[in-house]
Amino acid sequence: MTTPSTIPELVEESARSFGSKVAYQMKVGSVYKGLTFSELAQRSREFGAGLLAMGMRKGDAVAIVCENSLDWIVGYYGLSVAGGVGVPLYSELKRPEIGDLVRRSDSRYVIASPAVLGRLPDRLPGIEAVIVAGEDVDGGPRLTGSVVPFGSVAARATEESRQMLADTRVDSDDLASIVYTSGTMGGAKGVMLTHGNFTANVESVRLGLPIRQSDRMLTVLPFHHALPFTVGLLTFTSLGVETTLENDLTRLRDRMQETKPTLFGGVPALFKLMYRAIVRQVEAEGRLGQFERALRVVDYVKRTSGLNIGPLLFRPLHRRLGGHLRFIVCGGAALDPETARDLLRLGLPIVQGWGLTETAPVVSVQRWNVARYLFTRHYEKQAGSVGPPLPGVEVAVLDDTGGSPHILPRGGGELLVRGHNVFLGYHREPELTREAKLDGWFRTGDLGRIDGEGNVWITGRIKSVIVLESGKKVIPDRIEDLVTPDPLIESICVVPLQVGTKTVVGAVVHPFFDVTNEACREKGLPVNEDSIRTVLLERLSRLDARLDLHERIGLLVVSDTPLPQTPLGKVARGRVEIPHSFDLERWERNFRQE
Repeated sequence: MTTPSTIPELVEESARSFGSKVAYQMKVGSVYKGLTFSELAQRSREFGAGLLAMGMRKGDAVAIVCENSLDWIVGYYGLSVAGGVGVPLYSELKRPEIGDLVRRSDSRYVIASPAVLGRLPDRLPGIEAVIVAGEDVDGGPRLTGSVVPFGSVAARATEESRQMLADTRVDSDDLASIVYTSGTMGGAKGVMLTHGNFTANVESVRLGLPIRQSDRMLTVLPFHHALPFTVGLLTFTSLGVETTLENDLTRLRDRMQETKPTLFGGVPALFKLMYRAIVRQVEAEGRLGQFERALRVVDYVKRTSGLNIGPLLFRPLHRRLGGHLRFIVCGGAALDPETARDLLRLGLPIVQGWGLTETAPVVSVQRWNVARYLFTRHYEKQAGSVGPPLPGVEVAVLDDTGGSPHILPRGGGELLVRGHNVFLGYHREPELTREAKLDGWFRTGDLGRIDGEGNVWITGRIKSVIVLESGKKVIPDRIEDLVTPDPLIESICVVPLQVGTKTVVGAVVHPFFDVTNEACREKGLPVNEDSIRTVLLERLSRLDARLDLHERIGLLVVSDTPLPQTPLGKVARGRVEIPHSFDLERWERNFRQE
């Protein structure tokens, strides 16, 4: 298969190569509905021709505010082959946020799901039509005027619009998407990514990971984010992988058992939830002691021989996950090493990657090797690393500790990225774009180091570093990674707090309701704010031996409500407010609603 340079070329090449093979499927009710690669290309062309008949022209922006669906995929590929610019937005955004991003992106059309319709602003200036995805709205009587069902768009195609589509030339330098970041510090920025950015990253992923045409993928991450978009959509389309879509995490195990995926991808928050759910189920079944003994056996055998017997000892667990997983990829945020090792003990082969929206997005990933996984401790030793850069991508370090900055191939500092996957710039933000570039490199804002073997290790974000009066610096991510495996702590955000005129290292913690209650009772303490803080401080004090004196948490704030998160499950640091009170009833109510 030739290497495509644009998304339309990728779709057409996949149709020629894989034809009648199922490309994407999704369970609707009790039946799986899907598209073959040929049908995907055909429906995308017809949808694109329909958009042109409705007045869309090359370079026009189309916002997509939907849950993952077959319509999402056809809609994006369709607007792409017609020369449009996709603006994928998180389907859970609130009404003012949707209106703001649709306006800022200069979108002329919106593709929205029925669930989103009620959250669209009453007025969307500049929008010529709202296209409603989903079969339940096909021809519905309430859809009049500028609101049209998804299925009617292709029906509007004419011979003239089909000829316009055939005459539309899409180049690798053309803008393909404006992707709004959901960064932990807030302030969404519109990242402009070209067709060439995406296809370059697709080629790098193909060279960096052993993905096969025979693979089956189950995806649960929303396509509005660059990671599932580039890997779960573009890369798997280009490689002929059968992909199943699922939006409801409670159905994840059912989908795994039904589709028996060989590949699975997720973010740290998902994998932490998965591991905790496994432990809770084992405990509920009265098998916790047996489970922990099996883990100790796995550790002993691995430590003494390198052999991984996890897949054998935990075979029933693997069967519940479909029984055919080759490897799992984690991205979107840093996975704490302990969670990675927990999954490896269970025989779940996980590799970690790193990327940013601005790099389309994958920069580096641990290389998958089944022999290393089964017969060595390679992945246990590399837990916390995000592997070496992908082929075609360069990573360097900006060292500014000695005055004038130097770009170095190894060492620690701010990480820089260079390659054809690096974005054009921020939409309508020329000053931010200039600040993000340095001598042809993209300044990621991530702190990290590159070891002697070329592996990248992420240590934190520059903007979140706490500078104390002594001049010493504290990296919150390092402390949070050490804390998050604790079963009492659902989420934590390390922040600077003021005690009088002094800045101290503080932490805002949202504890797990049932586990924390039990911990209080075991100590003979009443369940109230003071007791909860006492229990949490005792847990946090266990970290002291692993932290320098200036890094230790000096002030703890207990939150009765979950900390705000980005769509990929990271704590949105810029939106964390310091609560001034703790209400037990509200804490319990929030727990019951989760």
